[in-house]
Amino acid sequence: MLSSSQSRLAESLQLEDASNEEDLGLSIVALFTTAQDDAPEIPLSLIAHQIAQFDGASLLDPLNTVPILLPCKDPAAREILSLIGECGSAKEMIVALQEATEHLVVALDADDDEQRDSTHLSIAN
Repeated sequence: MLSSSQSRLAESLQLEDASNEEDLGLSIVALFTTAQDDAPEIPLSLIAHQIAQFDGASLLDPLNTVPILLPCKDPAAREILSLIGECGSAKEMIVALQEATEHLVVALDADDDEQRDSTHLSIAN
């Protein structure tokens, strides 16, 4: 069952189908993905504003949210991450950031390997 504040958050983000906190949190995370489209129905800045206004940051799981918002260039993504950091579990936020860092290191290593391979190919030719 949603609290009145959570119900208002769901209504403001057009997520009336969310019947409990977990559903609402997952629905908001799904909105983060669609908000990064070229012409989103609900922009990330509005989602961030509504989360702040209705104290919805505690509904968001950092393990699901951080990987979606961290690479996003929209300033609203940083605002949401900040809200989660302030209101959510510090331990979960640290774990999510560690996982994101690990993925970044793997991606950077792969880029380095590709760059080395391409350099070797051009020298060999």
